[in-house]
Amino acid sequence: MTGGEKVKQVRNELHLKQRAFAARLGVSPQTIVNWEKKKTLSDREISLICLKFGVREGFFDPEDDGNLFPDPPRPPHQPPIPSPFEQLEESFDLSENDIDFIEYFCRASRERKDYYFGVMKTIEDITPDPGRN
Repeated sequence: MTGGEKVKQVRNELHLKQRAFAARLGVSPQTIVNWEKKKTLSDREISLICLKFGVREGFFDPEDDGNLFPDPPRPPHQPPIPSPFEQLEESFDLSENDIDFIEYFCRASRERKDYYFGVMKTIEDITPDPGRN
């Protein structure tokens, strides 16, 4: 791909007409027409485009067929954030059945939750849990 074709690719990628592209670079529209016809661009022309639009300078190398813009920096690897249920499981040493019960309770309507709570309170009043403080 020629330098001119790459200029046109940059302009198209930015969705700019020649006139708007020229205005952003501080050059005349005729300059853009001329650049898009050139086989190679000067270092000054390349630097101007790269600085103004954040294009990789290597993009204008005739052998380069890589990305127009630099790759964004990758964040350092971080372990996945555990779900609230996984956090409960870890904090309270819960079994899969315990987690299933909690999820079932969470999905219940407000009326059902109130009912379940009342039943659990009644059971607690009748038979206290020996493992509970």
